[in-house]
Amino acid sequence: MQLWQIKAVAAIILALFLFVAYQWVTVDAGNKAVAAYVVKQAEAQAKADKLTKDKYDNLEAELIVAKATRKTVYKTVTKTVDKIIDRPVYKTQCVDSEGLEAANKALSGGNANELF
Repeated sequence: MQLWQIKAVAAIILALFLFVAYQWVTVDAGNKAVAAYVVKQAEAQAKADKLTKDKYDNLEAELIVAKATRKTVYKTVTKTVDKIIDRPVYKTQCVDSEGLEAANKALSGGNANELF
């Protein structure tokens, strides 16, 4: 092998080594960028989760306070109603004689209001 052939092979090996090293560095840098992005997103999500948890904890505390201040009050209302019986016949019968006449008149087709 001649000297120029050895130098050519050495140059090719050097170029190949530099190419592989460049690819390794750029891929590694890309992986680092992706890793940094993932870490940043995870931190942002953790912060949002903490804010949401704090919000719901505050709402829960307010609910507990509201339940503690609420009180059930039972009231008994008693009313006196005057019972007026105009005709004592209704205690034993549903209709008195005047009512029976009005019902018969209405059934026969007449005007039951004429009786009153």
